[in-house]
Amino acid sequence: MTTAGKGSTYAPMPLDRRNAVGIGVIQILRGLVTISFVCTLLVQVLVVPRAADVLRRADDESAILAQPYALAMTGALVFVELAMCAFWRMLSLSRRGLSSGTPIARSVDAVAVFLWIGLAIAGATFAHACLVARTGGPVVFFGLVATVVASLTVFTGRTELRTTFVVHTKAS
Repeated sequence: MTTAGKGSTYAPMPLDRRNAVGIGVIQILRGLVTISFVCTLLVQVLVVPRAADVLRRADDESAILAQPYALAMTGALVFVELAMCAFWRMLSLSRRGLSSGTPIARSVDAVAVFLWIGLAIAGATFAHACLVARTGGPVVFFGLVATVVASLTVFTGRTELRTTFVVHTKAS
């Protein structure tokens, strides 16, 4: 028994029980990644072309921008999908017990870089639509703000995720 603070004691979990819990969490995360990947593909195939068609029909001045915006958003979603694949690899490494050192660090960095590229493409598209073309209204401005916030979150999350995996693997 180890004392964790005033009046509380806890026994460390046996190694096999800790791994079983970790595998369960990995399975849940894999399920969430799969659902997210399928939803992203559906958005890429169904929503982006329809949004481009609506933009094309809405205004003659912005009709010329429909195709480039659709291509940019499709490209951004491809990078988000690549980030999900890198996250899946990170989960696979963790499940095999290879979560220490360079492979996991590369996976964390790959997730962050792919997300940053996707967010940069989406942010540039939203910025152009909002500030240059002046089309889309508040929704486009919200998209611009959301990409900036998401970029900052990815940066913070990358640091935390790297720290968590390094500390977790060194402790066990």
